[in-house]
Parts: sequence; structure tokens; C-alpha cells
Amino acid sequence: MSGYKGPLDIPLLGYLIAQVVEAFAKDQRPPLAYDLWYHGEPVWLIFREIKEDNFFQQVQVAAFLTQQGEQLLFMPQAYRFEGEQLKTTPAPLIAPKILQHPLKEFSALSEDAIRKKAYSLLADAWKSAEAFREADLTQQV
Repeated sequence: MSGYKGPLDIPLLGYLIAQVVEAFAKDQRPPLAYDLWYHGEPVWLIFREIKEDNFFQQVQVAAFLTQQGEQLLFMPQAYRFEGEQLKTTPAPLIAPKILQHPLKEFSALSEDAIRKKAYSLLADAWKSAEAFREADLTQQV
């Protein structure tokens, strides 16, 4: 991610993002897995392994310093595996789109509004990962 520095620690916002990631994961049917991992600073994940078509979908949520300032990024990804090997796929019809939102705009919101905004962005990012998977499956037919 050229031009991005981070992930950044976001102590005041981080616990709200963790709540949103957990709530979103539990709201899905079937529920998604979720986790928090550190690459120097926190990165939240939601993910699902889809065994029938060997796909792994995920959205990473983390704060980064960009040319536009500090941003909260929602990074959708989808991978296909063949056994244990990552399988290269043709160029997707729909590439997962990274969603970003300025941290300073979150700081002006109430906690409830932050949760709603982050939940909406996370849902949009998850839809992007699903669209990537669907486009890739369509190309395989």
C-alpha cells in the first residue's frame, strides 16, 4: 500500500471498532469469524472460509496515515486456494475496493453514530469481497 503509513494505534476509537467488528460478524448467517491481530498496531479482521469453492473472504479494518490524513480503512479481500496453495485467478470483473473514512470525522460523532457509520462501512466492504468472489466464480464457468 504505497503512500500509506501504519497501521496506527487508535485508542479512543479502537474499542468501538472492536465492538462493531464483533457485532457485524455475529449478525451474519452463518456468523463470520473475527479476530484482532497486531502488525505493530491493531488490525481487526472478519473472515469466512468457503470450502465448497475454496475461497477465503475477509475484511481488514485498520487506521493508516495517508496523503489525505489519518483514515480508517476497510480493506476487502478474497482469495482462492487449491489445496494449501494460493491459486492465481483471472483478472476480476469487480476488484475489491478499499473504503476509507477520515478519523477526524469519526471524532466529531457520538459513540452510537460511530458504531453505525463503521458498521455501514464494514457491511459495504464485505459486499465488495463477496462481489469479487462472485465475479471470479462466474469467470470460471
